[in-house]
Amino acid sequence: MFCAEVINPDDRKRRIKCSSCGISYAPRDYKILYENKKIVYFKHKNRIYCHECLYKILSDHAQGKKMTFMIKMDGYKFKCKLEPNKSFDEGESPFTDLF
Repeated sequence: MFCAEVINPDDRKRRIKCSSCGISYAPRDYKILYENKKIVYFKHKNRIYCHECLYKILSDHAQGKKMTFMIKMDGYKFKCKLEPNKSFDEGESPFTDLF
């Protein structure tokens, strides 16, 4: 099963950067953005991805079909479902419930 872990901003001492798109933030800025539900970084297969890039990876992996995946956060595991054709309202993302 596809699995990714949320990177807690409180655990960051150094700048964080998405392995795919390159967007990066200092620890203080990441914490502010995370708390305001603007960005979340994930670790997947020893690489770091922002939520937008992780969603693209999940969509590619699903190949247009519904898919179940796992998100780890603060010692908990969340079983999630991806519906590739679902649209989201402005300011909403597939990870909105994690914030």
